[in-house]
Amino acid sequence: MKIPFEPVWFGYEINIHLVLEYLAFFIGYRYYAFLRKRTADRIITINRLSIILGAAIGAFLGSRIMGFLENPVFVSDLKSLLDLFNVKTIMGGLFGGLLGVEIAKKIIGEKESSGDLFTFPIILGIFIGELDAFYPEQMNSHMEKLLLFSWE
Repeated sequence: MKIPFEPVWFGYEINIHLVLEYLAFFIGYRYYAFLRKRTADRIITINRLSIILGAAIGAFLGSRIMGFLENPVFVSDLKSLLDLFNVKTIMGGLFGGLLGVEIAKKIIGEKESSGDLFTFPIILGIFIGELDAFYPEQMNSHMEKLLLFSWE
């Protein structure tokens, strides 16, 4: 069995991690938009967009920096350098996003709490995005049972 598990649909290998990651972004954002429409937001739209931008930039940088610090390897060739930009961590993303939000709020002078509308969409997005972490283990366990059964 090949890890990560990539099923073949219509002759193409599908990267489950990528599909679930994009699905997490889409559903998380749609849930945020749903919550924002149903509640009275005390933050004006331009400030809310500035906070979202701060969170996105902070999460991007934080996830990459923490990923690098997790395994600090200094490379000299271009391919290894580009591979280094693919290293990321969820904890770095969350911490960097929080830091980005706080810096953005400081720059624009926003005093209101901004996380209330983001909490549940982020939890939902993380849940969907991390589902693939369990998928290969289930497949490995299933394959092990099949192999053990066939040898008995």
